[in-house]
Amino acid sequence: LLTVKRSKIGTGTVINCGSMLMGGANLEAGVNVHPQSLIFKAMHLSRGTHAGNPATPLPSCAEHD
Repeated sequence: LLTVKRSKIGTGTVINCGSMLMGGANLEAGVNVHPQSLIFKAMHLSRGTHAGNPATPLPSCAEHD
């Protein structure tokens, strides 16, 4: 049985080339997804940069200061 859900993509969100977004994911405004990343169904990504398989948040430059 195949089920399809809508994904929510916030304003100013960028999904770079080669990334895959599965149905039902929720991306807040201001999310940046690096190339070749995977966002599984029902994942919630908050504002910031995410990368990997599965996509996880990357630390911001401000956190290193």
